Amino acid sequence: MVVVERHGRVDAPAEAVWDVVRRAETLPRWLAGVARCEQDGDGHGARRRLTGDTGTVVPARIIAYREPSLIAWRECADADAPGDPPPVPLARVSAELHVELRPDGDGTLIRLIRVHRPAGFWRGVALRLFGVRRIAARLDRSLAVLAAGRMRRTDADAPAQAEDLAARMRRLDAGFAVRMRRYRDPGADAPEPREPLVRRTVR
Repeated sequence: MVVVERHGRVDAPAEAVWDVVRRAETLPRWLAGVARCEQDGDGHGARRRLTGDTGTVVPARIIAYREPSLIAWRECADADAPGDPPPVPLARVSAELHVELRPDGDGTLIRLIRVHRPAGFWRGVALRLFGVRRIAARLDRSLAVLAAGRMRRTDADAPAQAEDLAARMRRLDAGFAVRMRRYRDPGADAPEPREPLVRRTVR
């Protein structure tokens, strides 16, 4: 078994942090390595489908749920259940993520615990040698996102992103049109010459 643990603090009440970490739709915004999360049901026993950044889909089940302080899920636990995709070859692991919250004044202490139970001795050796650092880095990135309060954009933000991009393109097009007009007719936008305020007489 391989356990990687990271701690952090968020300058927000525990209830607000809990509302972010418990919901499937907000999971991709803060948890590094997850691009999409779908959930069937709520609370203990609810099933999830996690889509990684590489497109790999992994089934999961919530194994602990204590509002507003703890949520944990196990990945690949029900891979053989009807309707679930098979686990990816390198994920022959019972992997868990525990998210624990504890109030700390006007903020919240958060602890992320990643547990991997590799199937086989050599898989465990490989995970310890090559995987622990990557797992720790992902947990650190996730804590940094939560602490900063800057959630990553996901597919759900696509309409807003498209509108923002369209507005930027319109501004660029307008600026380009002005530059082309000035290039073709340098005097087109030149201001009208003004009479001098004081006339000088040369003798």
